[in-house]
Amino acid sequence: MGAGTQRQELERWLRDAGKVTVFDEGEQHQLFDSRPVRVYRLFNSKGESITMSSDTAESYGYRPTTRPCAPPPRSAGLFGGNQGFMFNEEV
Repeated sequence: MGAGTQRQELERWLRDAGKVTVFDEGEQHQLFDSRPVRVYRLFNSKGESITMSSDTAESYGYRPTTRPCAPPPRSAGLFGGNQGFMFNEEV
């Protein structure tokens, strides 16, 4: 980053970012304010990231990227296959 206001630096980062991916980081509390603020993390095409409030990101047209939920992997259990009588309950 170089010389300039915070807004100028943010706009420079966004202009140079290329493709931007946005993730919702959840709510965080401000240092001098107890009010929680929703924070987004923006990643550029180089893998660099910045965080900003959701209001700021949305004012520039950025919203969280939706990721499809992956189904849980199929497995026979926590330890793989059948481990013997210890893990099987017989009635």
